[in-house]
Amino acid sequence: MITGIDCASHQGVINWSAVAASGTAFAYVKFNEGTSSSYPTAAAQFNGASAAGLVTGAYHYAQPAPVPIGQRRGLRQAAQSPQCNRRTPPTVS
Repeated sequence: MITGIDCASHQGVINWSAVAASGTAFAYVKFNEGTSSSYPTAAAQFNGASAAGLVTGAYHYAQPAPVPIGQRRGLRQAAQSPQCNRRTPPTVS
């Protein structure tokens, strides 16, 4: 079985070397939420996971209230993120 994690800013600083050493193969990073264009810890989490050898992916955290077109824009931004190495599909949480 291939294992992975998802992460967001509420996890704080992540020890990516320990995550990789545990056998975790990939990490999905919260890229944005609602209609926001980026999430404050996304770049650091992408860089840390990649440096530890994990495959990275981006996820958009959808909110029920904002306009659907803005949500679609958020998912597209996650998919086109330069930090997302395109080996995993973007996803919605």
